[in-house]
Amino acid sequence: MKFIELKKLGSDLDDLNRRLQTGEITQGQAEAELTEKGAPADYRVLIGAMVNRVDPQKGIDYGQMKRRFRISDALEAAKDGVLALEDEDHRLLADLAQTHPWGMVDRNLARLVEDIRKAPAELPVRR
Repeated sequence: MKFIELKKLGSDLDDLNRRLQTGEITQGQAEAELTEKGAPADYRVLIGAMVNRVDPQKGIDYGQMKRRFRISDALEAAKDGVLALEDEDHRLLADLAQTHPWGMVDRNLARLVEDIRKAPAELPVRR
């Protein structure tokens, strides 16, 4: 088994927008915060997107589809913010993460890929 903490990294765009609208921060401060914290990266959402993405030129065969369903099912069943995957499913997710065509250069996305690749075999200790 491998365990991946389902983190939320980066800027909270709703909060950033609320603070902009109420005048708590300026446009420049909002841009600086977005640059500092990076784009929002919700691991649960991003993992789901990676698992569901299929190369339109190649498609996907039934066996691959079933393997991806196992990851999707584990993601839905994840409790306490931790995704638990069998080793085979973890290898597939790590491959998907490394080959996923990201739309931007962002440290939070790189951290997601590294967290998936280096997932521990023991449950992370919650602090």
